[in-house]
Amino acid sequence: WDSGFETALNFLPSVSPPYEINGRIVEGIPGPKDFRTYPESLKDEIVDGDELDVFEKDYTSKMNKSMSYYDTRKKIMRRVQENYEQDLMINVYRPTDSVAHFGTSMEEFYDVYEEMDQELGYWMDLADEEGFELFIVADHGANHTERAFFINTWLEQNGHLQLNDNGEDAEQKLHLRIANRLINLGFRKPLDTAHNLLERFTGVNLKPDKHTVSEQVDWDNSQAVAYLIGALPVIGVELNEEMMDENELRVTRESIMEELEEEDAVKWVKTREEVYSGDRVEDMPHLVVRGKDDVMMKSMIYPDVEIKFEKYGHGYAGVFGAYGRHIRHQEDYKCSLLDIAPTLMLSLGEDIPTDTDG
Repeated sequence: WDSGFETALNFLPSVSPPYEINGRIVEGIPGPKDFRTYPESLKDEIVDGDELDVFEKDYTSKMNKSMSYYDTRKKIMRRVQENYEQDLMINVYRPTDSVAHFGTSMEEFYDVYEEMDQELGYWMDLADEEGFELFIVADHGANHTERAFFINTWLEQNGHLQLNDNGEDAEQKLHLRIANRLINLGFRKPLDTAHNLLERFTGVNLKPDKHTVSEQVDWDNSQAVAYLIGALPVIGVELNEEMMDENELRVTRESIMEELEEEDAVKWVKTREEVYSGDRVEDMPHLVVRGKDDVMMKSMIYPDVEIKFEKYGHGYAGVFGAYGRHIRHQEDYKCSLLDIAPTLMLSLGEDIPTDTDG
């Protein structure tokens, strides 16, 4: 939009609150559920007031909630397309992500994918009719996991991380262990239901209080701490440069790498120099750790390093598809997230900036 292209951004995460662009914005998370728009008048132009009641209802499951939200947002995105002229429109759809996180049966997966297939068909037909290019992208996939690996717990047990009183709370650890045992025995759904009913009718929340890592770690006396990197199933490990000199940092980094590579849950460990390039490498975590395909890497402090954890998590590979009059099929090609922006620029008839990767 800074290059003069009229743009519509619909429900993009982090575009919150909406701001002035050459075009229009419908707010995404983490903004309020009933969203704001730029310009403000846009909301009244594209929303039937009664439709927003969907965000105030009680739902029997997270998937029912997700699909109800989706149905309303789908209509709004189509109205933006129908009512306005724009050179570029970006829509975000969440059901395929929601079903992997919250779905409880394969039937729900099929229902979601059939619904999204119909929506994709709508846009493909429109691309044929109006002659635009359609790109289908996702920054991660979905992966079935069977176990979780708590890397900060591993760092603590291997002497690289020190906990404060919040992290050493014995009662908290007991609650987490009991909850995990019940989940492994197949009681996840009734346990969630009981917790939700109790909180709803009494205001009491008995779920274990999961402190954030920053509240639990004694950083002044820790060599390293781990944190999630975006949506990918990888973890970053940051070393404490304030308490170690250059030689100690090198030795500690090598030690953590060697020890992690011995763990069955870990697929690979790489230094930031092996993963990143450019003039901001030093802003990245010192180490990047990827778990095996059946492992969900977790940053929270937990009583055990590894537990049974049968769920869906973020898959390492993303998605890229394209459809339209100037798109040609190719059997074998590789694509990176870095390729998407310059491909869009080319599709819009713009020269690709020389400082753009991909």
